[in-house]
Amino acid sequence: MTYGSSSPDRQGRVFQQATALGLTGEVAQLCAEVQRRHPTDTGSVLQPESNFLELYAAAKKYAGAFQRQVQAFGVQVGFPAFSRRGNVKSLDRTVEKYQWADRVLPLDILAGKVVVPSLLGLYQMALQVGDAFEVVAYRDRVRRPQKIGYRDLHFIVNVQGHCAE
Repeated sequence: MTYGSSSPDRQGRVFQQATALGLTGEVAQLCAEVQRRHPTDTGSVLQPESNFLELYAAAKKYAGAFQRQVQAFGVQVGFPAFSRRGNVKSLDRTVEKYQWADRVLPLDILAGKVVVPSLLGLYQMALQVGDAFEVVAYRDRVRRPQKIGYRDLHFIVNVQGHCAE
C-alpha cells in the first residue's frame, strides 16, 4: 500500500536540511533515504476506526502481537526494543488526549520504541522498519524537533487495521 510519494527534489532538500543541522554526509544520505521510502507525514494520518471504545478494544486485542513484533524487530536490528508499559496507553490518558485533541482518536494507544545510541545507528535502523512493519506514515523529528525540543524518528504503522506508533 502506498501512502505518499517523494521526488528527487524533496530528497535533495532533506539532505541539505540534515547537513545544515550538522549531520554528517553519511547520516544525511540515510536521512534522505528514509524520507524517500516513507513520504507520508504522521500529521496526515487518522485512526481508521471512528468509534473510541472499539478503537481501544482493538488496541487491547492486538497488544500482545504488537509487543512480540516490536521485540522481534529489536532483535533483528540489534538494539533494545520495548512496547508501552502495560502494552496499551491507560484508558484515562487516552480519554484525556482525545479530549485535548478536539476528539481526534490517538495514534499511540499502541506504541513501541527502539533505543539506539547514535544518529548513524538510528537512521540505519529506520531503513529496516518497513521490512518488519507496514509503515503508514513517518516524521523525522531529529531534523524537525517538536516544539519542546524532543527529537526522534516517529513512525505510524499498521497493526491489523489499527494505527500504532
